[in-house]
Amino acid sequence: MPRGLYVAWRLPLVFCGLLVLLVGLLLIGWRDYAALLQSQELRLRSEQAIAVLAELDRLAAPPTEMALCVAVGAPVASAPEGRPDGNPWSEPLARLRGLVADNPSQVGRVESLTMALREWQQLYTLPLQRACTAGQRLGSAYVQSLFRVAAPTRTRIAAELAGLRRTEAGLQAERAAGGQAAR
Repeated sequence: MPRGLYVAWRLPLVFCGLLVLLVGLLLIGWRDYAALLQSQELRLRSEQAIAVLAELDRLAAPPTEMALCVAVGAPVASAPEGRPDGNPWSEPLARLRGLVADNPSQVGRVESLTMALREWQQLYTLPLQRACTAGQRLGSAYVQSLFRVAAPTRTRIAAELAGLRRTEAGLQAERAAGGQAAR
């Protein structure tokens, strides 16, 4: 075979090989970039879930102003936070459900938390709210008895919030490590 034909045949082959290599590297780069974006999105969702959990923890705290209103007749500075039905948790719970929708165990915990919050509202928050709104001055013994009855529910709320927070923190750490690996 003449040398000119041999060189002419190798040049297109080398060019095609380099082109295939370049396309392969681009595909690998796009895949890694997509993995990095997904990792960042998941980490952001964990951060948002942790922030919503902190908000729920704050909203589920015993209403001190209401307790004082019922115990000693102290005026309430502002209307109860949340919707007209006195449930300030519905919007944060809906956000939390959306953020943990991809994790069945977390969804189950959110449902358990929702039931515990409703029970807390029935046992403690609503009776205080009704008595305060009616202008009843029932004394601290009444408020303490309400709290004793509702205390196991409050403990359950704290446990559910802590479990959700622990799981989300663990997922956040995993996702941050995945993001580092993708980088």
